[in-house]
Parts: sequence; C-alpha cells; structure tokens
Amino acid sequence: MKYKLLGLDIDGTIRNRDNIISDKVRQAILAIQKQGVKIAILSGRPVYGMKETAKELCLNLYGGYIMAHNGAVIVDCASDEVIKRELLPMGQTGKYYEFAKEHGCNMLTYDDSFMVTNDVTDPIIIHEAFVNGMTLKETKDFREYEDKPISKCMIAGNPEELLKMEPISKSLFGPKVESFRSEPYYLEFVPRGIHKGSTLKNLAESLGFCREEVAACGDGYNDLTMIQYAGLGAAMGNAQKEVKEEADYVTKSCEEDGVACLIEYIICGTPPNQV
Repeated sequence: MKYKLLGLDIDGTIRNRDNIISDKVRQAILAIQKQGVKIAILSGRPVYGMKETAKELCLNLYGGYIMAHNGAVIVDCASDEVIKRELLPMGQTGKYYEFAKEHGCNMLTYDDSFMVTNDVTDPIIIHEAFVNGMTLKETKDFREYEDKPISKCMIAGNPEELLKMEPISKSLFGPKVESFRSEPYYLEFVPRGIHKGSTLKNLAESLGFCREEVAACGDGYNDLTMIQYAGLGAAMGNAQKEVKEEADYVTKSCEEDGVACLIEYIICGTPPNQV
C-alpha cells in the first residue's frame, strides 16, 4: 500500500448534506483501515462534534485520530486521550466579538458540550449546533470567557462581508492568532500555525511516514493546506473552485460517495476524475 495515512474532512466530504455517512463511504473507510492505513478526521468542529463520526468509522479499533478545531486539539482514538491542545491567547474573546458586531455578524465559541453565541436564533449558528449535536448557550458578553481555555472562536455572517473582514482580522489580532474562512459564511480564529496541513504533516512525521505516503481529501477553504501538503491531495466534486485548482485529483461529490471512489483508487489503482 503506497499510502499509509489518509486525512479526511468531515462536512461535505464524509458527511453529506443530510449529515449522514453513506454506507458505501463507511464501508470503504473500514476496508482501507483493515489494510493498515491510518485514518485522521480533520475538521473545524470541536472534539464533541467529531466523536460520533469517529465511532461510526471505528477509529478506536484501528488507531485513528480526531483532529478538532482544524488541528488545535488532537485525540488518539485508541486511547481516547488528548495528545495535543493549543489555545488562543487569553483575554481576546471580547475583541473578536466587538469585531463581529462592527460588521453586523454573530460569533460563537465552545464550552464543553455547549456552543456559546450571542444570538441563538441565527440560522447559520443553529445549523452548526445541530450538525455537532451541541446545545446552544447564549451570552451577551464574551468577555466572561476571556480567562477560559479556548481553542477556537468563529464569526458567522454574510460571505461578502466575511471576505472583506478576513484581511482586516489578520492585521488586527496579532502574531499569535490564525484567521481564515473555513466556509464562505464562517471566519475562524485559531492559534497561530494551526491548520490542517501542518497538523497532518506533524502527525505523519510522528508516525514515521513521509509526505508521499500521505493522502488527504476535502472540500472547503480550510482543507487547502492539507491538500497542498499531501502526496495525493484530492478535492471533492462539490469543493470550492480554489480547492479543486490545488488538488491532484477531483473525485465525485459527497452526494455521489466521492470518498469511496478515492479509496477505490488508493486500494485498486482506479483513479477518480483527474483535474
């Protein structure tokens, strides 16, 4: 087997628009694990919102990994232990919220099994809570979370507005914060240096794998770095245009079981549609 580690995004990659992992995709992921390939699921979701996916894919049985908040928190599924946790600088959640309010947007962060937001009626935030299986908790003052260990904050809003906000955020919040759009309607804040590419690279090296032995697949802007890093970087058929342009291959869409098609290529040598 040429590839020894496969990094997979969740939403729009493993899970379809109904938040379901199809049987074909699940069976393909189980099959490649049985052949010794390690699976890492990488997502902007918190650990709580990724555990059900890990359970469905039997990552505990095959020694897979959860990489939450785009890699700020890593869990070894075999031992269920957190092996890495990076935190945002203390004392800044209020500043992120003021920035969001100035641009007419809402914000959210995480507190154990709760998703904390200033607006529990925002449809984007309601959907985010639903797909993660989390309960919404409202706050009117994010400064109350400034002394808590937080790995990610996220602004939700109009895609055109967030596009303007992204470069401003990079200059506002200093050298210790990474800010980027994970989806057109989300602007995320995570610790500096945290992204899916660096996280997958560090895991591969810790396992003794070289870049050429790593494959990765995703659909969103936050998947770009791992697709660029991997020896085989694949984009879903439903991926953003910029993601497809950086990929070695474009497989079928999530609704067409694109991950299963990619795994068929890895195992059998039958490629998905090439870019």
